[in-house]
Order: sequence, then C-alpha cells, then structure tokens
Amino acid sequence: MAATDRAYALIDCSAVTHMYNASQATRTWRAMVKRLLASVAFRCTGAIFLVVAIFGGPLCMMLDVPDDPWNDIVDAVMLSVMFFFTAEVVLRCAVDFEDYALSFLFWMDVLGTASLTFEISFLFGAAGKMGTAETGVGAPSLVTARAARIGARAARLATPVRMLSMIYLGQRAIPSRTPDASGCARAVGERVTQTLSAKAALTAVVLILGVPLLNVGRFPEDDLSLRMSGRQLEADYARACLWTSNATAARGAREPAPTGRFQASVEDVTSFYADLSYFPYRLAGYPEDVAVNGRSVQVPGAALVACAPPARRQNVLEQRVTRCDLVRPGCDERRRAAMYFDFTEVGRRAAALDMCVTLLMIFVMGLQAWEVRRTLKRLVVAPMEQLLRAADGMIAVSKQASRRLSTSPTHGDRGSEDEEESGAEEDELDLFERVFKGMSGLAILALELNVVDEANIRAVDADSKRAFLEMLQYSSIDAKSTTSRGSHDSLGGLSSVDYCSAQGLSGLSVAPEEIQSWSLDLLRMRPAERQSVVRWLMFDSHLGLHSCRPIVDAHIFHNFLRRVQLGYMDIPYHSFAHACDVLCSTFRILSQVQSEEWLPAVDTVALLVSALCHDIGHPGKTNQFLVETGDILSLRYNDKSPLENMHCARLFEMCSDAKANVFAKLDRANHKQARAVCIEGILFTDNAKHFDLVKEVKSAQETKCEEFGGKLASQDTLSSEYIQGVISKDTMLWIKVILHTADVSNPLKTFEMNKSWAMLVVEEAFAQGDEEKRLGLPVGMLNDRDKVNRSGAEHGFINYLLAPLMTTVVKVFPTLHPRAAQMASNMADWHRHWISESSPPEEDIKRREADVDKVREQVQQLSTLGQVCVE
Repeated sequence: MAATDRAYALIDCSAVTHMYNASQATRTWRAMVKRLLASVAFRCTGAIFLVVAIFGGPLCMMLDVPDDPWNDIVDAVMLSVMFFFTAEVVLRCAVDFEDYALSFLFWMDVLGTASLTFEISFLFGAAGKMGTAETGVGAPSLVTARAARIGARAARLATPVRMLSMIYLGQRAIPSRTPDASGCARAVGERVTQTLSAKAALTAVVLILGVPLLNVGRFPEDDLSLRMSGRQLEADYARACLWTSNATAARGAREPAPTGRFQASVEDVTSFYADLSYFPYRLAGYPEDVAVNGRSVQVPGAALVACAPPARRQNVLEQRVTRCDLVRPGCDERRRAAMYFDFTEVGRRAAALDMCVTLLMIFVMGLQAWEVRRTLKRLVVAPMEQLLRAADGMIAVSKQASRRLSTSPTHGDRGSEDEEESGAEEDELDLFERVFKGMSGLAILALELNVVDEANIRAVDADSKRAFLEMLQYSSIDAKSTTSRGSHDSLGGLSSVDYCSAQGLSGLSVAPEEIQSWSLDLLRMRPAERQSVVRWLMFDSHLGLHSCRPIVDAHIFHNFLRRVQLGYMDIPYHSFAHACDVLCSTFRILSQVQSEEWLPAVDTVALLVSALCHDIGHPGKTNQFLVETGDILSLRYNDKSPLENMHCARLFEMCSDAKANVFAKLDRANHKQARAVCIEGILFTDNAKHFDLVKEVKSAQETKCEEFGGKLASQDTLSSEYIQGVISKDTMLWIKVILHTADVSNPLKTFEMNKSWAMLVVEEAFAQGDEEKRLGLPVGMLNDRDKVNRSGAEHGFINYLLAPLMTTVVKVFPTLHPRAAQMASNMADWHRHWISESSPPEEDIKRREADVDKVREQVQQLSTLGQVCVE
C-alpha cells in the first residue's frame, strides 16, 4: 500500500508539474504574440497591406494596366493580404479572446478580410472579365454597381479606425497593464476610444454609402442608347442586305451591287458616341460579304469601327442585339451580332471617384476618432488621472497606518494579501478596483488606529483631501447606525479636519467659510446659488457628511429641494431666502453646541429639514390675521397655530411622494422619530409659544443646576461630562430651542445683515396692516406704516422677545455667548440709528438707553460665569 501511495503521489506531482509547465508555456506564447502584434514591423506591414487592399484595385483601373500579367500579380498580392489579415484576426482572438472575439471590431475585421475575394480575379473579382449588357445599362444600375464596389471595401476601414485611434492616443495596439496612474487612465481611454470610434466610423460609412443608394429612385429612365444603337445597326444591315440582293437580281448582274445604307448608319452611331467617354471599338456579326437568298452581296461599314481593344477586359462592354433580323454568319440561333464598347475612361473615372469616396470616409472617420478622443479625454481620462493622483495623495496620508499593519492583530495579514492580489495579471479596471479597495481599507484602518492627524490631512492638496473624505464617508456608512450618536469620537485624530473643503455634491459657488459665518448674505444670491448652499449644508458640511449622506438620497433631495422652493411664495420676508437663512442659522448653532456629540443623526437630519420647511406656503400674514378673517387654515386647525400646522402638513405631503421622500431610507422607528422632531420643532416656531418655551428652558436649566451643579461648561467648549449629564437628557427641548432661535436669529447676525432682514420683516408687516385697514380690522401694533418707526420696532423685538430667550439659552449653551454679545451690540446700533432717524424726545431716549444697558449688563454677566449652573 505504501508503494502504491508513493506511486500515486508521483503521478499527481507529475501531473501538477505538467499543468504548471503548460500554463507557463501558454503565458509565454501569449506574451510573444502580444509583442508581435504591438511591434513596429507588424504594424507597418499591416499599414502597407491595408493601403494595397483599399486602393490596389482602383489604382490598377486608373493606371489601365494590362490584364496580362498584372491580373496574376494582383491576385498574388491580394491573396497575401488576405492571408495576413486572417492571421491577424486569429492571433488577436488567441491573445484577447474575451474582449476581441465576436466583438464589433472582430466582425468588421472579418467582413473586411472576406471582402478581399472581390479583388481576386478567379474568385469574385471583376478583373479579366468582360461585361455584357444584353438588356441594356441604366443609370440606376450604374449608381448601384458603383456603390456596391465601394461597399465591398467599406468593412476594411475598421483597421484604419484602430490605427487612427492609436495615432491620436499614442498607445500600443493592445493595451496592457501600466504601472503609473496616468498610463492606466489613458489605457482605459484608448479602449473606449477604439470602440466608440469604430461605431462612429460605421455610421459614417452607412451615411456615405446609403445616401447615393437612396437616390436610385430619382432616375427612373434608363440610358437606352446602347440598345437602340444595336437595334438600328441590325435593322439597317438587314435592309441593306435585302436591298442589295434585290437590286442585283433586278439587274441580273453577276457582281454584287454595293450599298452605302449600312455605312451611313455606322457613321451615325460613331458620331453619336464621339463626344462621350465611352465608344464602340469593334462590330461583330456584320460581315461585309454575305450571301442573301443565294446571292453574294457586299454591305460595307463594319470596318469603320476598328479600334484597339482596351488593355483590361473589365473595361469592355458587350452589347448584343436582342434578335437577328437577317440570319447570317455571326448572327444566328447560337450567337448574336454585337457591338463592343470601350469603357476605359469611364472605369478610370469611377476608380478615381471610388478612391476619393474612400479617402473622404477615412477623413471623416479620422475626424470622428479625434473628436471622440478629445471628448473622452476631457470627460473621462483627465478626471480619472486627477482621481488617481488624488489616490496617490491618499496613499501618502495613509502611510502611517500601513506601517502598523504588522502590529495590528486584526489587520496583520491585510498587507500581504493585497500584495498577493497585486501580483496576478489584471487589466486597468481590475487595477482601479484593487487600488481603491485597498485605499478604503487603509482609510478605515487609519481611523481605527488613530494615526492620521490634522497635519497629515493638511499636507495633501484639496482634491486628495476631498477624495479621502469621500472614501471615509462611504466606507463607514454600512458600519454606522443611522440612529447612532455623532461620530466625533470615531474620527479620532480627524475630528478637527476642515471638512468644508469637500464640495462633492453641492457645486458650491461661495466659500464654505462664508456659509459658516453669520455674515452670509443670502439676499444677494440667485436661487440656484441658494440651492447650492443648501446642498452643501446637507451633504458636504461636517454635519452633512456624518448625518445626511448616510440617510438621505442625493437625487431624491434634489427633487425635494426643488419642490420646497416652489412651495414658498414670492413675498418680502417669509420666502425661500428666509428658509435657507434659517437652515444656515440652525447649522451654525448645531456646530457651536457640539451637536454631533449628543444629537442622533436622524434627529439632526429631521431638524435641518424642518428648518428648510418651517415656513413653506407662508402667505405673509400672521396667525392672528387668519383667525380674524376666518381663513380656511384657521378653521381646519381650530385657531391653534394654523400656519405652523400647515407647514408640517405640507412637509409630509411632499414626502408622501417617493420621488421626494427624504426620509425614504429610514425604518419605521426612525421615521416616527424624524416625524416627531419635525412636528415639535416647527410648531414651536409659533411666536405665541415663545414665552412658554423660555420658561421651559429656564426651568430645565435650574433643575439641571441642582442635579449636576459640578458639570463644567465654558464659552469655548462643552465638556463630555456636561453633555452626558445635562444636554443629552432632554434632546427634544433643545431641538425646539435651536430651531426657534434660528428662526428669530436676525439680531444675532452682523448689523448689516440684521438691518437687511429687519427691513423685509417690517415691509411684510406693513403689507398686512394695509390689508387690515382695507378690511376694517384692528391694525396690529407693528403693522401700521403711518405710526411704526422701523428702527424702533427692532429695538422692541430684541428687548422683549430675543434677549430673554438668549440670556436663558446661553446659560445652558455658553458656547453661544458670542451671539448674545452680537445681539447686545446690534441693539445699541439700532438705538443710535433710531435717534438719528427720528429725533425722539429725550425722555424716550433715556428709557431706551436703559433697555440697552440692561441687556448689555446681562450679557456681560454671562461671560463672567465659570460654570453654567451658577446663579
């Protein structure tokens, strides 16, 4: 048994060795064939044979070379060309079977090679063969025949297409793996260019050949001159013979009487063709001495047509008569009398035209190949090269992670596996897939090992940084739960990276830093620019990357955003610009209160969507006006926040359409949570609930102070202990506070922006006051344009509404203190503006100065608190 086992083992080893050697031999043979096909000698030989195949036949016609011996020479050359092209097709199939065999280029090459049979005289070629026209030759036949001759060569033009694409791209005939990124991109571009150029070339061939064929029906009359000339000669010859025979019999003469009737007819025919490019050069079946009714007669005339025959038989056209009017030698039951025409000049012109059409097709195909190459380079190759250069930058960023592969117990073998995979033979697309798969793994590993810091990221260019951040985002989508907390901790060393440089989905027209500032002027932007700001906030900002991108489909959001914009009315203040402004303010507040550490991703998305839709469909009138006028919204919602209820309903009506449902990816539980956030947030934008919200925040702040008095929070940052102990316990309250604060945040901006928005608020209020006067309703306190001072109205808004809210909110979120300071500064500026604008009494000035000082002191007191929970 042991001997048997050893024998089987030896057999198995021998078989494996044989298979390995065979595999090695196959790879070696394929490499040799690839080098042969890519060699300069092979390509030059192919180019020469291609010129011969396309122009050889027409060139022989143009030069009018004799059949003997040139037909044999041309046949031998065309057979060699046919053998060469056949061998090329076979070799290409052998080395590139998957991509080439049965492909479009394969069938073009096969048809082109098969069409060479029409150039070989002993197969289907016309050389050495005389044409006949027993039924006449017409214009449609000539047009069709000429188009068919060109069509027989059309399939051979696949080879010049491939050559032109190689010339334009400067690449090898068969792409192979290239080590550099640019080479890979160009190789892929070459493959696509060759395929598209070949198909574009086919279109050119079809158009150039098809248009003349469509004109065949425009020539219904045949050219009957050849047939009629033959009939005329036959009739005149028969009449001349009979007349001469009768005349001889009448005179009783022994010698035949000559006649000039047939001679005159021959002269008429020759003179008819004297100005044409083709002419008769010989008459057959018209003997000058012929026996008629037993008498010998002379009918001269055939000798008048006696020219040298054409050098090539294919330029000869035989026109036979349809019947013999006089049976004689040369025209009887077995054969017919005939005229032989010399079409040498016509053939030469046709060959020249064929060559011109072929050159035109090559020129058009070359132009198309150049245009395809230029377009692909701009749309595909150049971006791909840029992407791969970005990958090089990503590799540099991930070097520290790769050095620690061997020390990581989880990923210790990953590097060796990648090296083994990279050793296998692969094409460019496989190489791209492997490179980016490896880069994705390195990026994830860098996060896990926390070895990539801010300095590493800032060392690469913007394109590399954007690609790196995109990879981080999409690599982590599957691993993250949509309801998880913000990914601040998971980012490790990347937490301070400026994500605002990634503008992948937004097409941003302004700097990200400007969006993050409180001086962003949305009023001066066009609608498309506002949309780009919204898309950047939702998808490319640090909040968007970690919350919206994994949850919201970009295409669906595009449809949703378009419908939101259409849902806002063209009114002074509550317009789409205001919606975008509230969204930006919400984003800034979320950033300053470190929402990624305590607000789930679903809640973040719902809050941002609520900010965008919180006033959709607003008619420019207040809730009180709707109640007073008995508006349908007031009746529908029982006088309770009719506008805010309508805004919520409009939001979820849009989401009921699958094409605009931004919450489509959420499961039932998360969708329920998102809906709750939207409803609570939007309903509390009703200013009637303002003071209730302020009381709720103050009560929560006092309660938390008693319970978590030691949890510190400064104006610079909120500690993790404070976030866990105070903030994360009541997220729904802070959602309502953040959206309401963003809705009334105009005085938190720079004074110039505060002034611009305040003027729009007053303008809309005055428009409602005008309507109230027209309807005979009580005019609102701030709606009468004849009594209200614009600057004074903003003073009251800050003093009675916004200041109590901000002083309470800052106690919970001290990082918002700079906004409270800006509010106090704006209040002082409004006071000075009011004085210069209206020149009020001194008593009113002092009273308002006291208000300004009070707010300023409250804000200053907040800045002195070392911890929040201190009274």
